[in-house]
Amino acid sequence: MSEALTLLMHYCRIVNESVRLKLAQQPDGMLVDASFSGIARHRIRQNAEFQFAVVVQAIREITGLNVCPTRVACAH
Repeated sequence: MSEALTLLMHYCRIVNESVRLKLAQQPDGMLVDASFSGIARHRIRQNAEFQFAVVVQAIREITGLNVCPTRVACAH
């Protein structure tokens, strides 16, 4: 699964060059950190929320499980 998620992060960057996604293994799960560059501040919220939904759906497709985030935090 780790390799699949790494590839997902890579492809997200290819599709949208402004997106920076990082994965970090945590004791209680996986942390997905999203940041954006070159986007006007008023558009960041919409892009962040959409990208997060894409990542969650992709993880569900990769694993075949109904993966649900336990916590979501946004700086905006």
